[in-house]
Amino acid sequence: MPAAVLGIMALSVALRLPFLAAPLTPDEGYYAYVAYWWQRGHTLYDTVWGPRPQGVFLAYTLGMRLLGESTEALRLFGALYGSVTCVFVYLIAARFLSQRLGLLAALLYAVLSAHPVIEGFNPNGELYMVLPATISVYLLFTAYRADSTSRGHVPPTAWLVVAGATAGLAFQMKQSGIVALSFALSYVVLEEWLHQPRTTFIELFKKGAALLVGFGLVLLPSVVHGLVTAPAGYLDAVIQYRWTGGSFWTRSLEYQASHFLQSAVRVVVPLAPLLLGAWWALRVRERLWPLYLWFFWSFLGLAISGDWFVHYYVQLAPPLAVLAAPGLSLLWDHRRDNRSMTLVMGAEVVLIGIFIGHTLHFYVAPTPEERYWRVSGEPLYLISDEVGRYLRERTDPSATVYMAYEGANILYLSRRFSPEKHLSITPLFHAPGTYEELLAMVADPKR
Repeated sequence: MPAAVLGIMALSVALRLPFLAAPLTPDEGYYAYVAYWWQRGHTLYDTVWGPRPQGVFLAYTLGMRLLGESTEALRLFGALYGSVTCVFVYLIAARFLSQRLGLLAALLYAVLSAHPVIEGFNPNGELYMVLPATISVYLLFTAYRADSTSRGHVPPTAWLVVAGATAGLAFQMKQSGIVALSFALSYVVLEEWLHQPRTTFIELFKKGAALLVGFGLVLLPSVVHGLVTAPAGYLDAVIQYRWTGGSFWTRSLEYQASHFLQSAVRVVVPLAPLLLGAWWALRVRERLWPLYLWFFWSFLGLAISGDWFVHYYVQLAPPLAVLAAPGLSLLWDHRRDNRSMTLVMGAEVVLIGIFIGHTLHFYVAPTPEERYWRVSGEPLYLISDEVGRYLRERTDPSATVYMAYEGANILYLSRRFSPEKHLSITPLFHAPGTYEELLAMVADPKR
């Protein structure tokens, strides 16, 4: 692996450094709050509850133990963790394309995944999910395409088991990571159909079973832990909450359309140069169909909740970076007498110029608070540090804090416990019974 990849990893971390001290966001606060109290004896999915499998809480726990519990430490750990994805983006692109394009893809990923607009500095579930999902893709592509002359060779079962296991790790970080398994299954079927037409149904079934076995080996400890310690809360967090209130099939079309349009307007500038490159790469679509399949499933993972929050778009970054690399290379190397390519190249230059100016707008702000204000425009987030510090200094460590609406970041910063189950606004509108639970908590005479 070229030393340049280490430089790209360092760039990925460096792009996040100006935002390390920005105010803690509710999502980060939620994960940190659950991990903090889980480490201190509370039962996950019972006295502390979060709508995710255990993986993301374990990731936060590891970060706290290695680097500390401050906002800066949480984000630095996430930045170091996320930089590893650059390695596998490079390896995938180098496998399909060339070493040069692999470096370009890794560079594009580093810049896009850290972009302030998609809250790339935020160590959310998507950031933690993308690394194992990308590793799973790399293992599959390596198994089937170990070199340019062996596209159709049969992958060893071990490769598929490990690919399924890393897809399982993606699911453990966030439920939408299930698309990593969906991609793996669909890719194996298509690869066999296109390049191994003599594969029998039994042989294909065995390959799919190998993926499922790997996925299940990772999922099993999580399920056992959840069902032994807090079965009702675990099933509610991992399955029922998403099934009844947190998915595209429970959201109204009006809600989803409005959120999609709002997020699309915000992310169009950072995504546009890569989308144009990926579109131009369609000129070699026969060779790159697995990458477009990967992009398709990543897009479904983005859409599956129906919320279309901007930080969800980080899921598109790995396949989009790999697809954009050959398209941008084709444009750069095109013959200057080709008018259509010259026009597209001109458009690409304009988009890149807009991208650079737009990105610098966030980085030139004088303080972390101002940088984050330009990203979110949320005034409540800007005072979270101050409110958390106020509570911590003026209440007893054993005090219980009651909250409604949203404020997990404040709870974590104050290091105070809350009996409320849902610590974000989304369940209040979409999870049946949440509002009634909140009213009952407020009306409880014992509280």
